[in-house]
Amino acid sequence: MYVQLKRRIKLRSLKRQKSWPVSAIDAHVLIVCTYYEQANWIRETINSVKAQTFKNWTMVVIDDSSSSAPLKSLDSEFEWGERVLLTETETNSGAYIARNKAIEFASSKGVAWTHITFIDSDDIASATWLEKALSILGNSKGAVRILIQRFLEPSKEPLSEIIWSSNPSMWDRATWDCLGGFCETPVAGDSELLNRAQFVGVNIKLSPDVGQYCRLHNNNASNSFKYQRINWLNQCARRYEKVFGGKTDGRPCA
Repeated sequence: MYVQLKRRIKLRSLKRQKSWPVSAIDAHVLIVCTYYEQANWIRETINSVKAQTFKNWTMVVIDDSSSSAPLKSLDSEFEWGERVLLTETETNSGAYIARNKAIEFASSKGVAWTHITFIDSDDIASATWLEKALSILGNSKGAVRILIQRFLEPSKEPLSEIIWSSNPSMWDRATWDCLGGFCETPVAGDSELLNRAQFVGVNIKLSPDVGQYCRLHNNNASNSFKYQRINWLNQCARRYEKVFGGKTDGRPCA
């Protein structure tokens, strides 16, 4: 289950790579959305992406083998648009494997993305989500962590707590390619990726603006697998110490 760290992570490669001086004007953002049995919410998610103030994006929605409400069954009910690409996994694989496959699918379709970010199919994007994240990252390599605000479903009552989430982080392509994508784990893949990035010296910035609004409901993975998530991230941390030596001195990402 572990990422093959010595093979997939190049400890000093970020310093050796040629820079990718991509300005926000030239950026093309790939937005990856994993979908599983959430037909009631996916329309609102996609509409919030279509309402972005930054317009140069492509979205890939990947259905992780839904059985009762597959994406293809919604084609006649919803106009996806030319910039929203649909695909599916052959078998139910979990969000992080599905995301990796969605990225491969985008490349097979010739999507020339310079930055990548993510949104769950039950969440809603702020209209300035992409624009503000790009403005913070600028021409530099690294990632931007995005603030999220949760709200209760079905009441829509917002919760007062606003947190920096791992999931909707934005990455430049050079950094993403260096890290090698998500680990094939059922839980906490986004937190693991950020932790791994810190161990190899990736510059991670924080956005001061809320970028996504996240539904809190009984099927949230973060609620369902809380202790499994903690155990997995602790195992990864011990693995990093063996491979890289020492401990990260940055902010904890878990």
